Amino acid sequence: LTGLRALYLPWNRLTARGLRALLETPALANLELLHLYKNELGADGMRVLAALAPASLQSLNVCFNALGAEG
Repeated sequence: LTGLRALYLPWNRLTARGLRALLETPALANLELLHLYKNELGADGMRVLAALAPASLQSLNVCFNALGAEG
């Protein structure tokens, strides 16, 4: 999986905790595209994403994640 460049995970009920586990996986170090629409990330998930997103990330979709004013 080290060559993984794109990951689509819509409608998975992914939370901030799950996102943290996902982004801490070394196999995603070269990820360029991440689509996480329609999950349950919230503002906490956005903080996780800001801290752990791979530097190679070029495209991100987090629509419909109840981000609120904080997110």
